[in-house]
Amino acid sequence: MGTMFQVVIPIFAIILCGFLAGRLSLLPLHGTSSLNYFVYYFALPALLFFSLSTAPIEQITNTNFIIINLVITLICFAVTVAIFKFIFKKKFPEVTMYGMITTYGNTGFLGIPLLIAAFGQEAAIPGAIATFIYDLTVITLIIVSFEVAKAMNIKNGDKVKIVPMFGSIVKPILLNPINASLAFGIIVAFLEIPLPESVYVFTEVLGPAAGPTALFALGLGLSGERSVLKSKEYNASEFITY
Repeated sequence: MGTMFQVVIPIFAIILCGFLAGRLSLLPLHGTSSLNYFVYYFALPALLFFSLSTAPIEQITNTNFIIINLVITLICFAVTVAIFKFIFKKKFPEVTMYGMITTYGNTGFLGIPLLIAAFGQEAAIPGAIATFIYDLTVITLIIVSFEVAKAMNIKNGDKVKIVPMFGSIVKPILLNPINASLAFGIIVAFLEIPLPESVYVFTEVLGPAAGPTALFALGLGLSGERSVLKSKEYNASEFITY
C-alpha cells in the first residue's frame, strides 16, 4: 500500500499543479488544447513507437493479454449499449457513443503515465497494446454504426457506396497519430527493420514528455470544467451510470 501511494501521489500532484495553474490564472485555460495537441501528435506517438519498436516480440504477441482485453472491451460495450437502449431509451446509432464512453480506457493520458511511474519505461508496452486494441475495436464499432445508420436512411433507389463507406471506416483509424505510431512500431519490431540511431534518440528524448504534460493538461482542463457541474445541464442518472 505504501508503494502504491508513493507512485499515485506524485501523479495526482502533477494534475493538481495543472489545476492550480488554471485556478490561479498562471496559465490561460485555452492552453489546455495546445498541451493536448503536443501530447497527441508528438510526445505520445514518440513514446509508443519507441516502446514497441524496441520491445521483444513475445511481449507484443502476448495472446492471453490481447484476448482478455478484447473480450472485456466488447462485453462492456454491449452491456452499456443495452442499458442505454432499453433503460434510458437512447436511439441508434447515438447509443454506441455511450458504449464508447464506458469502454474506451484513458490509457494514453493517464494509464501509461501511471504504469511508467510504477513499473518503469517497459510498462508502456502493455499500455500501448491496450490502446491499439481499444482503437481498433471501439472506434471501428462507432464509425460502422454511424455508417450503417447513414445507409439505412438513404432513399429507395439510391445505392450504398461501399468504397466511400470503407474509406470512412479505415481512414480515421490509420491516420490517427497514435495508431500510426503503434503500427509502425509493431512493423519495425516484427521485421527487425534497422533504423538510424538518431530516430531512437529522438523518440527516447521526446517520449517521456508525454506523461507529465498529459497529466498537467488534465488538471488545467479540469480547472475550467467546474461550470459544467454548476450548470446542471446533465442527466444525473446517466452520470452515475458511467
